[in-house]
Amino acid sequence: MQKKRYVLYVSFPLRHDTVIDQTTALEKLIGREPTGMGAGFGMRDVDFEFDNKVDLLKRPAELIPFLDRLSKTREFAAVVPVSAHTGRNIPELLRVLREALPEGPAAYPEDQFTDRDERFLAAELLREKLFKDLGQELPYRCEVVIESFKEEGRLRRIEATILVERESQKLIVLGARGERLKRMASAARKDMERLFEGKVYLGVWVKVRRAWTDDARVLRQLGYE
Repeated sequence: MQKKRYVLYVSFPLRHDTVIDQTTALEKLIGREPTGMGAGFGMRDVDFEFDNKVDLLKRPAELIPFLDRLSKTREFAAVVPVSAHTGRNIPELLRVLREALPEGPAAYPEDQFTDRDERFLAAELLREKLFKDLGQELPYRCEVVIESFKEEGRLRRIEATILVERESQKLIVLGARGERLKRMASAARKDMERLFEGKVYLGVWVKVRRAWTDDARVLRQLGYE
């Protein structure tokens, strides 16, 4: 059975007077040898054309010659003019893709919502509180490192460090008398208990480490290789 490869072409008629130029550019693109996953393995192409920014055309009828020339370049399974800005024809675009794409096996079990471990999720929950509480005050170089994650029966004992690069940034994260940090840590702990379905002890410190982005050990802990 011959497999299908789905090829998507997108054009952007930026102004009403550039439709012809966009057609020429698109014809050159379509004329190239298809590349990408599955190339050279006997897959049959199924081509779609989606034309974005049609809301910028002064007269919708100007799109007709463009689409007519386009249809002569190759056979498309669907040609859908859309506007991501106004939402015009977006439901039709989704319908076309939904009907065309084959249903495949599930990548993960139905009850598995992520492929990341609890250590990673704990860091994300604390990082979320930093973004929500600090807003525009959030230091540009601010990161959460889980130093220790231990399970003691139904209790998870988590030690986390918030890294910043300057003392002034540390003061921002701590807040007056450390109240801001306590508030963020408490909110993160409650979210962890709901997610992990068990008690959590969460210890959080703020440390100044200049140029921590150049620290290979820290970068490895954060998943950067």
